[in-house]
Amino acid sequence: VAGQGEWVNSSVYVFQPEQPLLTGTHYTVRVEPGLKDTLGNELQKSYVWQFSTRTPVIGNLALKNGAENPPDNLPNVLLDQAFVVTFLQPMEAESAREHVNLINRETGKPFPIRLTWNEDFTILTIEPLGRYKIASFYELVIPDKLRAKDGGTLKEGWTLKFGTVPLPRIVDITPEPNSEAK
Repeated sequence: VAGQGEWVNSSVYVFQPEQPLLTGTHYTVRVEPGLKDTLGNELQKSYVWQFSTRTPVIGNLALKNGAENPPDNLPNVLLDQAFVVTFLQPMEAESAREHVNLINRETGKPFPIRLTWNEDFTILTIEPLGRYKIASFYELVIPDKLRAKDGGTLKEGWTLKFGTVPLPRIVDITPEPNSEAK
């Protein structure tokens, strides 16, 4: 990893990479013997440690103006419901266009959607182009193939199955049929 380091004091050395570290990547850091601190003291043996950066993840999925992190099988969704997905790192818009799908589960056909992002590409709004059918079933798929801006792919995708509001029906009648006034 290209970058520069400097001693902050006699015991703290800070390395700043030229580019941000890649998401979902395992790194090994090695400091070789011979490195000197600000007082001229020399490191006697290699020092090695490892760490991994966080894999791209979905932080939150919400119904626009509604519930956050709904159950995976959601009933009674409005016919024009949009969804908002928050990622914990900037994502690649082209990858979302390629991979995010909304499917009518009854026909197996894709439902048209519009994808819009906030400025830093961490919040994706998924809006239906048109209205869902009443009393129908859909599946919103955000697969793990979705890429972060630095190229890492999602640790886990998200599939939300939902049903739209049912057809109008009579739920209750008051007073009940054949009842008598008291």
